[in-house]
Amino acid sequence: MPTLTATKDEARARDAANKFKDYWQRMDAVEAQMLLMVDKAETDDGRDFTDEEKIKYDELKGERARLKTAAQRCEEILEMKAEHRQRHGEPEEPEAGGRAVPPEDPSDRHDPDAQAKKGPFRSLNAQLKAVRLHVDHVNHPGLQQLQAATGMGGSVDSEGGHFVQRDFADVLLSKMHETGRILRQRPGLRRYSVGPGRDGMKFRVVDESSRADGSRGGGVRAYWVGETGEPEPTMPKTRVIDMGLKKLAASVYVTDEQLQDTGSSLEQFIRDEFGKELSFMLENAIINGDGAGKPLGVMSSGALKTNLKEGAGNGAGTFLVENLAGMWSLLHGASEETSVWLHNRGLLKALITLKIGDHQVYLPQGTVATPMFSTLMGRPAFSAEYLPALGTKGDMLLFDLNEYILLEKEGIQAASSIHVRFLQHETAFRFLLRVDGQPTWNKVLTGFDGVTRSPYVVTETRT
Repeated sequence: MPTLTATKDEARARDAANKFKDYWQRMDAVEAQMLLMVDKAETDDGRDFTDEEKIKYDELKGERARLKTAAQRCEEILEMKAEHRQRHGEPEEPEAGGRAVPPEDPSDRHDPDAQAKKGPFRSLNAQLKAVRLHVDHVNHPGLQQLQAATGMGGSVDSEGGHFVQRDFADVLLSKMHETGRILRQRPGLRRYSVGPGRDGMKFRVVDESSRADGSRGGGVRAYWVGETGEPEPTMPKTRVIDMGLKKLAASVYVTDEQLQDTGSSLEQFIRDEFGKELSFMLENAIINGDGAGKPLGVMSSGALKTNLKEGAGNGAGTFLVENLAGMWSLLHGASEETSVWLHNRGLLKALITLKIGDHQVYLPQGTVATPMFSTLMGRPAFSAEYLPALGTKGDMLLFDLNEYILLEKEGIQAASSIHVRFLQHETAFRFLLRVDGQPTWNKVLTGFDGVTRSPYVVTETRT
């Protein structure tokens, strides 16, 4: 049975929520009158307000400002009480319609319009709570502002759908690129952004398969000519890489209790864990994707070059200096400054003990306490869990990141719904990234010396 104090707290919380809601509803009504006056004047050949209309409009404008100030003051009091309870370890009151926000961003003090540029919410957690309150008919104007900005109508509210503020989605995208070892490399992948109204992009590339005379550049040929001689005309051969955006999506169900009780920790969880998951899925596709509903990975490229093992001494669990040298010799010369080594973590023991004569390859001279170079042949080397098990073909990959195209569409799209799991008292949040990727090479290149090379080189199976 609730105590008398708890009952008073609940009543106070309900009164605050109703007052907050009433202020915004009254402000909506005032704005509707103002817009009606503007529409009427514009319909009459765009005439100016009459003196009487100007007085009325100014009165409505003043009333709107008063209501907005009152609503904001009510909200500030609710937030201040919530922060006070949290600071002193007191039990929380029932959710009362105010949005819990962190302290003011100091950078906003120098730019009065900073928050307007960011959006109506100062934190993702504040917006998550506002979405949940919508089911209780406590409509936060910030949600309406987001919908108006995207051209969404009132029918979407009835379905419980709300876009998550763009800057929060952008932060998630940044987190994704920070956590991905492949995505954050510089120089790195060849990135392109698809603009509005388009769902793909075409790239014209040189179709070159040999460096022999008459084949370089897809058929370009130069000649030594005499004083009056003329070179024969040649034309390069090209091909088109046609890429269409694929969808990478993730969703989470959050209970009402989590939204009310976790505070900023929920926001941090979504940013960290979903950022890492999205980066894992994208990087895995860049390596292993089959191109069906996802990017085409380098392991599925027709240009993948395999370095043969070095005889009986090169069994399972081994990686020899000869393997390293062989892979490097099969790398396309122009890729030497933009490639990276990716390896299964099980290969670390072999790499750490790798030597050329008396010199360690993977550790600097000195003791094992000295930090790792994390380089091989002067290029970055790091483990990647996308690669197959030790001894399997591809447990080491030499990859020129600049010979891979990554196509992205306007960052991460985020949306939420209160009705997907309404009966379970859960709110659904969805994050969608439209992206595609493809190697720029589709076949190996026969060098001028007759040896085939590639920007994507892997180890052979060693058993």
